Amino acid sequence: MVVKAVFPSDKDACFKWFAKLAMWEEPDIEPETARRIFTENILNLTPSSLTDCGFRCFDRFFRMVNHNQSRLSKWNRTSFITESIDLIGLDYLWDCVLQVNDSISSKPIELMKDIFTNLSSKLPQEQIHQEFISVCMQRMDIINKVLYQYKPHELVTEASDQVNKLVRCLKLLLEYIVECDNEHMEERGIPPHGKSYWGKPLSLTIRYCSTPNSQPEDFDIWTHHHDTIASLRRQIARKINVHDSSKLELVVGNEIIRKNENYRYVIAASIPLRDKMVVTSETAPVQ
Repeated sequence: MVVKAVFPSDKDACFKWFAKLAMWEEPDIEPETARRIFTENILNLTPSSLTDCGFRCFDRFFRMVNHNQSRLSKWNRTSFITESIDLIGLDYLWDCVLQVNDSISSKPIELMKDIFTNLSSKLPQEQIHQEFISVCMQRMDIINKVLYQYKPHELVTEASDQVNKLVRCLKLLLEYIVECDNEHMEERGIPPHGKSYWGKPLSLTIRYCSTPNSQPEDFDIWTHHHDTIASLRRQIARKINVHDSSKLELVVGNEIIRKNENYRYVIAASIPLRDKMVVTSETAPVQ
């Protein structure tokens, strides 16, 4: 029904039926049968022929088969931890990243990103990160060499598929780097390239109370979208002559901006800071 479907709905109906067999929580299929269906049938489908239902079917079998082989472990209902990067179907997933229709291109990219960012602590994470980046660069280099073979008047038509593949690789690399940046829990000495310039300016009104019963003092501070909470604390500390910025509590409304968010950018904290916002600052002892 998938390969020789009369109507597009026939193909999706088949994908949905098989996907139900491979439910992560309660699979209705034996492990060996699932492996055979996955390796002998699903992995032989042309990636460009996959619909949204088709990729969802691949995704479920990919997770279940590799979980049965102890290469993936469940983290929660929808997430997993990668126990081994020698995953069944990983090469096919790469083909999906590069070849599926644009309408579902984000799905294989997200799955690939999750595989290489949800790594088990038992794996050599630094080595795997370097290898993954190298693989992305190698694939882009191969595509780039193919593009150089085309003449200028051919680029719009014949080379469009190659350009699309190059864009997909760049999107995957971007998603991967952003996820890794978000997992970095300390302020960075060297900011990411995309955050290394002065972002959109923000003007904040700081309401400082030196003691709980003192009259608050208001003053304005300029910051920007790519500034960190830690940098903002230091700027406020210099303004009010407090030597240790870690003694400052920053409060928006009734919510405290926690010190473990110091590494975050001001617009990406649990309470995102916006232009003209009032931030209350109080001196507190270091805990």
